[in-house]
Amino acid sequence: MSNNKQQTGVEWYDNEIGKLFNQFIIDKINIYEFRTKKIELLEQAKEMEQSQTAQLSASWAKSREQTKETALHIGFAAGFDSGLKCSEDYYEELENTDLDEDEFSRDYILKEFEDFYTSNRF
Repeated sequence: MSNNKQQTGVEWYDNEIGKLFNQFIIDKINIYEFRTKKIELLEQAKEMEQSQTAQLSASWAKSREQTKETALHIGFAAGFDSGLKCSEDYYEELENTDLDEDEFSRDYILKEFEDFYTSNRF
């Protein structure tokens, strides 16, 4: 089983500095070469970390925007569904009342308004 996880800059640097240290000990490269290569590796690791951080940040921003859009769609659908239910209730109750439409409408709207704002405190 292979692990396809992308290395972070720090993990990559740790691996590369280990190789460089082995090269220093075994192949006897001079200390100047060791220090120069170490600095180059550190710069490459910093660039990798910056690139990965930028990619993550962009990914999070995209995810956040998609979440906002989805929430908006869900809210719209819930509002639309609520409006349809309210409309159906209105006409069902209107058929079962002795009040004229104006009186019934006024009473119905006040009742729905009070029910909504007492059950959904903002």
